Amino acid sequence: MSHGGNEFDYEHRLLMPDGSIKHLHDFAHRVRDEAGNEEVVGAIMDVTERKIAEEAIRRSEAYLAKLKD
Repeated sequence: MSHGGNEFDYEHRLLMPDGSIKHLHDFAHRVRDEAGNEEVVGAIMDVTERKIAEEAIRRSEAYLAKLKD
């Protein structure tokens, strides 16, 4: 995660009105045109499915580690 300067890269966890959770990845950077005007260019991606898959892998690994003990 970074902030300040010309870069922006964050992940957010949102609690939705229906009680579900969404994970968003926001990233952007500042650009200047030849006249010196500044704007922010970026994107917001829903990474909820990736987060769910990562958690499932962590649980699986923890379960397998317990079996080895």
